[in-house]
Amino acid sequence: MSEGTMKIANDVVAALAYTLTNDEGEVMDEASGDDLLWYLHGHENLLPAVEGNLIGLGVGDHVKFTLEAHEGYGERDEANVLPIDRDMLPPEMPVELGEELLIDLGDGPQICTIVEVTETQAMVDLNHPMAGFRLHFDITVQTVREALAEEIEHGHVHGADGTEMHEDDEDNVDEGDDNGEDEGDDEQL
Repeated sequence: MSEGTMKIANDVVAALAYTLTNDEGEVMDEASGDDLLWYLHGHENLLPAVEGNLIGLGVGDHVKFTLEAHEGYGERDEANVLPIDRDMLPPEMPVELGEELLIDLGDGPQICTIVEVTETQAMVDLNHPMAGFRLHFDITVQTVREALAEEIEHGHVHGADGTEMHEDDEDNVDEGDDNGEDEGDDEQL
């Protein structure tokens, strides 16, 4: 099936241009131009409710929809704001208000945001930065292509054409390859 007639479905790669806003119309995230969001459909790379709104769309299709907080990143939970002793953090780590950290409190690594700093502690917020918000999506499908077997096996996109390698995949890197970063893996929309 050609890229022009292919539709978004499981095990298909898509590139999206999108704008994500809150109820006040503030842009919370966006992707466009050379900085599209590439993802592998059906592999938990996006929020399930977002993927559900994209099934069956093809190149050029445009969709707008709203997710309630519970369909997106959940409601804010103040129990997820915790104190951490500063001496538990590496001394070279910046402990500044608004700084995002990757910490492991025993349940695996989590991203948190520092919301308060004292001489002995840092209060960290484990809630997703978009938790508690109703999310308004405006998405246009830019590209749809078949996923390569390796992308399906790994559960994520390996670049626009599927050939970008992992940084730790030295056996498959030829001289002249680009930087090896996967596109679209950093965040879950």
